[in-house]
Amino acid sequence: VPGAGRALAVATDGFGNAIVAGAAASGASTVWAVRAYAPDGSPLWEFVDRAAPAGRNEARAVAVDARGRVYAAGVTDQSAAGLGTDWLVRCLGPHGVPLWDRKHGSPGGGLDAADALALSPGGDVIVAGSEERAGPGSGPRWLARAWSADGEPRWLAPYDSPGRGASAPAGVAAAADGAFIAAGWEDRADLGLGDEWTVSRVLGAPCVPTLDAARTAAAFPNPVAGDVFRLAVQLEVDAAELTVEAYNAAATRVFARTWRGLRAGSAVLPVDGVASWAPGRYLVRARVTDSSGGSRILPPVKVVVRR
Repeated sequence: VPGAGRALAVATDGFGNAIVAGAAASGASTVWAVRAYAPDGSPLWEFVDRAAPAGRNEARAVAVDARGRVYAAGVTDQSAAGLGTDWLVRCLGPHGVPLWDRKHGSPGGGLDAADALALSPGGDVIVAGSEERAGPGSGPRWLARAWSADGEPRWLAPYDSPGRGASAPAGVAAAADGAFIAAGWEDRADLGLGDEWTVSRVLGAPCVPTLDAARTAAAFPNPVAGDVFRLAVQLEVDAAELTVEAYNAAATRVFARTWRGLRAGSAVLPVDGVASWAPGRYLVRARVTDSSGGSRILPPVKVVVRR
């Protein structure tokens, strides 16, 4: 397509149409572009993000689900804000209408990029890429994140190369048992080597948090001293640490506690001090760290306190 920029990824839908993702030229910058073509090559629709920030913006991976929804992942330039690049994950309807988008950026605002995408048998969107780490001698690390088909966060799985050199996944696939397989490379200069192939199989999220049945997210009409709610988790692997934090609507932390040495299986974790919380909505977040040092952020639980 003359003047279209760069096509970087392709997938097909249930009708044999080709869904192509990449970048379109926009002055000195590039912007996200996703285009659909019929089996005979005729254009069907296009999504071009003309509102993208200046700089390098591009979709690098694409997949289509059974409903015809298109999921694409890539980068968005944040240099205008004094930062690097962030992940950008988008969901488009069957005719290219935007449904939702999600971003991810490392705390230091470095060069982060989403490079691969796959759909799990359950419909989750699994995205793999890299994020820049802080500290001398540290290169970018692997990261995989999952969202539901509607954009709700599922889990996060980082991987640090033992030598802390540069590393990045280049592809990801979902297995029927819920695991995902990522393939890419890592710099093993610490062993006197260069870049090495790396293939990793990970069993998705190690735990799924739910509120105890006795306390729903709309509970606590009049909390009193000593009142608690219990966060029930199912651990599929041993957890070296599990940290739970609660934040109010102003993003102020009102609770934090870490449990260590939890064994695989069911666990019920008390969140106390609710009586001191002001009326309003709260998010309870949890991060689990396994014995290898890898950590995952669990989907947040919403809690409402009423008086």
